[in-house]
Amino acid sequence: MIRRELPELIKRLIDLARGVVVYETVGPDGQGERVYRLPPDQKALTYLLDRVLGRPAQRMEMVGEGGTQPLIITLMPRQEALREGFIEGEARGT
Repeated sequence: MIRRELPELIKRLIDLARGVVVYETVGPDGQGERVYRLPPDQKALTYLLDRVLGRPAQRMEMVGEGGTQPLIITLMPRQEALREGFIEGEARGT
């Protein structure tokens, strides 16, 4: 069952987001350099940030048939929509 594997899967996702460093060097000026065996993965990092902080609001514009007035849709996480008063209810954990 995947639930038993969850801690290891999360650890691997974090490793992907950070990248796998082979070695680090620091020069006389104090500036460092990292050499990666596997560079940080932006998609893994974005996924983790979205899960922890919530996905940022996204705006979409759709034009009707014949080039009519565009319909603007803003997609946002439920908690943000509650906090901003776009939907009724009680925002929890904010």
